[in-house]
Amino acid sequence: MALFILEELQDSQTVTTVTLMAAAISRTFDVVRLLGRTKFGIWSYYSPLDLHTVGLGTVLFGTMDRHHGFSAGALGFKTTESVQLSDSSDHESGARLRQIRYHRGMAKSRNFGGHFGPTNAVFVQENVAPVCRLQ
Repeated sequence: MALFILEELQDSQTVTTVTLMAAAISRTFDVVRLLGRTKFGIWSYYSPLDLHTVGLGTVLFGTMDRHHGFSAGALGFKTTESVQLSDSSDHESGARLRQIRYHRGMAKSRNFGGHFGPTNAVFVQENVAPVCRLQ
């Protein structure tokens, strides 16, 4: 939903940043064109272990942008304009797409790679909130 809101902003309007967690949007959605509407870019947490929800679910029922296929929440966005991160340690400013793929180390923060893993309070407190505070 956040990406659709960015699309509706006027060119002179921006938000600080957008954080996507297990986004049910197609992998080919042109997220890069929306980076200019953010000050610090878009952070997208995704997990191949979530294929049953934002994988199979979006193949059968479709993504938010009405495509049937694996979503960016499961396998990441297909773009050459992003920075692939194994964690949220890249705090360099600038409007970039930062894709954070699930890795086993995230289990320490109670994110086990499933659909609700990145929304777990411990994971958010230890991984997402620090990124938001830097903005």
